[in-house]
Amino acid sequence: MEKIRQEAYPEDLSELIDSAYSRDPSAVFLNYTVSGKTVSVTHSEFKKDYEALSSVLRSRYGSDKRIAIIGANSYNWIVLFISIVLSGNTAVAIDHSLPPDKIKKMIRSSGCSGYFAADPGLLDDSELNCISESLNDLSVLTKDTCRDDRAFIPDRNTDRLSAIFFSSGTSSERKMIMLSQKNIMADINGACDAFTLKGNSLSVLPFHHVLGFIVSILMTFRFPYPVYINRSLRELERDMKVCAPQTMVVVPLYIESFCKKIQAGIRRKNGKKFRAALKLSSILRKIGIDIRKRLFAEVRSSFGGNLDVFICGGAELDQHLIDMLDDLGITVLNGYGMTETASVISLNRIGDTRRKSLGKPLSCCRVMCDTDGEFLVSGDNVMKGYLNDISGNSAAFSGEWFRTGDIGTIDRDGFLYFKGRKKNLIVLSNGENVSPEEIESELLLYDQIEEVIVSESEGCLRAEIYPAPAYAGDESCFSGLIRRYGKNKPPYLMIHRVILRKEPFEKNSSGKIIRRSTGTYNTEE
Repeated sequence: MEKIRQEAYPEDLSELIDSAYSRDPSAVFLNYTVSGKTVSVTHSEFKKDYEALSSVLRSRYGSDKRIAIIGANSYNWIVLFISIVLSGNTAVAIDHSLPPDKIKKMIRSSGCSGYFAADPGLLDDSELNCISESLNDLSVLTKDTCRDDRAFIPDRNTDRLSAIFFSSGTSSERKMIMLSQKNIMADINGACDAFTLKGNSLSVLPFHHVLGFIVSILMTFRFPYPVYINRSLRELERDMKVCAPQTMVVVPLYIESFCKKIQAGIRRKNGKKFRAALKLSSILRKIGIDIRKRLFAEVRSSFGGNLDVFICGGAELDQHLIDMLDDLGITVLNGYGMTETASVISLNRIGDTRRKSLGKPLSCCRVMCDTDGEFLVSGDNVMKGYLNDISGNSAAFSGEWFRTGDIGTIDRDGFLYFKGRKKNLIVLSNGENVSPEEIESELLLYDQIEEVIVSESEGCLRAEIYPAPAYAGDESCFSGLIRRYGKNKPPYLMIHRVILRKEPFEKNSSGKIIRRSTGTYNTEE
């Protein structure tokens, strides 16, 4: 475990943003595309926008009200979040892709007094009894604020409830996670201790998730480089070439997609020549010569040509994908975090990584394993608690320690290793405990398997597989594959039943499979 550092870092969001403004007001903070044209926003323009809107919100709502944000990634989303928090209110981040009935339920359960939506008309205001605003045109609200000569005074109460984010809901009902500015800033400052941004970044993850907003957006204020907003996967390839990012914060879904495209491109061209280049690069690296960026410039150009680092979290990532990108000169810093900890708990560092690990804890927190292997976390980044959930809060904390529900190990050097979710642990009739995630990770190494969920059925293990397209319906292929997997395995780890799916598993907006507690997945056998 690392000591918690005590240094003069920004303590609240206002101080964080002002530090970037003071560094260079005319510097570009953010870029985004509208109708094929790139729009740039300076720190000075951003400051003017959020101060004006914050004044309006304070006048309209007062303080300590909850205001929901429902919309795709955008500049307005960022302005609104900051304005809500610094006006002394609470920003409630809601996934805009959910059905309207679920969105309305989240607005009601979080106790919102108002909401901003890209399309307010989709929601029935009469049911919600709160103020409805358009997220698309915030200027309508702020057009008269230039006449107000009063100085803007931001809310700097770092312990106050500032934001509510919802859990992903991959295995249970979505929880409402309460974060303060103290929680958010602790994680930003801890992440900056572990990683230094050295160029442009491209934001691809949804802002209603803490990794997509706190790390991809807010953390960049600590560095003198702009961030570019990608609004959809359809525009990703174009945005990467326009932005030419040095760093991207992603989840494994993106890494897997990038690696598949790389492999497909190699197969279309000269695979033999590529393998020879890999061999040459490996030999030269052993004697201290690194020519990966020049040697694989054509492949790297698909990422914009300047990409050095992927920061990856949100789910387990196969080591072979990390190795594949490393061969091209792209470092993957695998990490671990939760919404309940304002995002990051641990991260591998440049020059201080460990294979198959989740890295070391950030400087803002401590991590230990309970007697059953569950990760426990303590630190300033740990949430205030779950909203309106007394039993959930009681179960989540043991004194100062937050119970993550994840099982793993910590080595002698402080690196964390993930084994699986405690609630997903399979207890077989012979008393053996099996982590399905570990088996799934091994099975996903086979190219024939696109997605897989391992569960218990009649005292034995079964695998529900969504095959890669070329192997759909090929039962003999998967029978042989499962035999190869089971070679030299103890009997309790053998898979006794295989179900081939015709459709992918249901996923949340981060691409994580929604694991049903019942073990049923609408499977067609």
